[in-house]
Amino acid sequence: GYFISYLNCIREGEYHKFNQIDIICHSMGNYLLTQTIGLCVKSMNGGSLELFAGCNIICVAADSPYDEYNKAIIDVYDQISNWIHYWTNEDWALWASSTWFVNNQKRAGQMESKYKGDENYPKVLSVEWTETKCIDSDHGYIDEILGKFDPLANDVIARLNIPQEDENKENEQASKSSE
Repeated sequence: GYFISYLNCIREGEYHKFNQIDIICHSMGNYLLTQTIGLCVKSMNGGSLELFAGCNIICVAADSPYDEYNKAIIDVYDQISNWIHYWTNEDWALWASSTWFVNNQKRAGQMESKYKGDENYPKVLSVEWTETKCIDSDHGYIDEILGKFDPLANDVIARLNIPQEDENKENEQASKSSE
């Protein structure tokens, strides 16, 4: 219910000035997202799928059951602008989460979306992340995606006005030269 309350606050509350909402989820944040969509389908806790109207949803390393995750995509599909699913089968944290002594279910972040390439669902993009630079941080590849490596992420970064590494260096240099 808390994520529904937050979305309601952005959509209808004092922050209603936002006309575009981008949702970026990593790991268990994807579980929260799929559970929230499920509550909205059931119209529970003040939720409605209209909360996701026009949203761009970006999911990375989704630690959510594969079938439940893909159901959430279909449930909210008519409302969203797009759903980008980043996955890799090299994610050891998701492998551990999928074992019989934890969840005993394949995690969505371990495989491509059911709807990749499905002409009925053109707003779903499933991207296998193969460019992991940090071998020790296979589960943290969101840092690389939100870095300078991916043009799709650059579009989101620009829209969210997140300063880039090069920009940060320029700002530091400008600050030092003005001292």
